[in-house]
Amino acid sequence: MVKFQQQLWGYELAYPDDWVHRSMGEVEGFAAHPEALEPAQNDLKSGHLLARAEWNGLLHSIEALWQAHIGKVASMVGAKKIGAAPWTLAGAEGFEAEIVLPKKEHNRLWAGFLSRGTILLEFMVAHPLNDRSWFEPQVTAILKSLHFAAHVDGITVHECGIPLPPDCLEVDPTEVLTDISDPAMWQVFETPHSIGGLQAFYLREAPHYGWTIETFQPFPGDHDLGFARLGLCREERLIALGLLPYRGHQLERDLPGLIAVQNFTPGHTK
Repeated sequence: MVKFQQQLWGYELAYPDDWVHRSMGEVEGFAAHPEALEPAQNDLKSGHLLARAEWNGLLHSIEALWQAHIGKVASMVGAKKIGAAPWTLAGAEGFEAEIVLPKKEHNRLWAGFLSRGTILLEFMVAHPLNDRSWFEPQVTAILKSLHFAAHVDGITVHECGIPLPPDCLEVDPTEVLTDISDPAMWQVFETPHSIGGLQAFYLREAPHYGWTIETFQPFPGDHDLGFARLGLCREERLIALGLLPYRGHQLERDLPGLIAVQNFTPGHTK
């Protein structure tokens, strides 16, 4: 079995050695045959498992979120009947549903929805009915392997001491932050990640690297910041970590995430 670890959201799945994995934006795909993960595949010839995480920082009711989610799925596929049931896995709770497709569709569709703290996990399994005897046991084993890691592997730690998620690019603070008086006290990083994923990453990884989270203002939240902010402390060092879902003006690339580190302790700048 091959271990897959989602570095941003912190969940793990194990899949068979002869399966393939592909990241498609915020969706993780797993399949026995690569063509099953091709976006242009309209006619389902091979099965796949799709996984997607979302941020639930306001801790909305899992029941209401599930109803909205499964209603959208049923509408998209033209389902006439959905058999839903409670589902518990890896310390997370939620619902699963067998979605009955129109009779002309010789496929099986299953949806799962789990909540663990501020993280939601959405699963979708689709496969031809003729493949059920061999496909279902394998995909069930993948789902049962779900694990939430205390911290993830392969993290880069910047010289300022902050762990960084994958694919970060350090940029000149004055190019993206227009209201700072002392640029030497800042480090700024562009990322391709969602603001929700960044919050999940730092709530999990910052303590692992010795930082105490003194304050946390989530986004969205009951404040007017327009971004998420964490107050972090390590020994005598204090920093404010801002996670911005948008920029004030565009640069060459329009990336959804921005990490801004402000150092409040003299002598600990870049």
